[in-house]
Amino acid sequence: GVSLYGNRNGVTNCEVHDIGRAGMGVGGGDRRTLAPAGHVIVGNDISFVEQWKRTYAPGLLLFGCGTRIERNHFHDMLSSAMRLEGNDFFVASNLVEDVVLESDDQGGIDIYYNPSYAGILIAWNVFRDIGTPPEEDDFCTCGQAAVRFDGNVSNMAVWSNRFERCGRHGFGCVQINGG
Repeated sequence: GVSLYGNRNGVTNCEVHDIGRAGMGVGGGDRRTLAPAGHVIVGNDISFVEQWKRTYAPGLLLFGCGTRIERNHFHDMLSSAMRLEGNDFFVASNLVEDVVLESDDQGGIDIYYNPSYAGILIAWNVFRDIGTPPEEDDFCTCGQAAVRFDGNVSNMAVWSNRFERCGRHGFGCVQINGG
């Protein structure tokens, strides 16, 4: 996969596929002072990650502060397309489809358990076919969502997105667990 750290770097117009673990690991900026990394992740096609590590190894693992994720295509993943851990991320105009195919209690975009994460904007994305259809599923007991805020996550915005066939097994398209 791709590892990107520091500040003001980018991954643009790349194909990342058939990876054993996470497709991209990206970090930067300073959460303590909210200084942005200035990274851009734009125009990439990310698919078929998590071939060996089947959960918690998303297409994009992003942490830190101040990164843009725009016009990417995330598809065909066993668990989350993106795991966001930090502040002031802009997630816009991405296509996320056929993800969370083999995971439970997960989201296409998953943000977990840190009340200091804030300022994430998720806008103008298309989410399609998120989760395992009930007729093909014998393990899902919690749920699968397009966007999941889990465990005290607050101060986020989800607007002007399109959701098609998302939200399974008790979760809606957007699932908020606390926060």
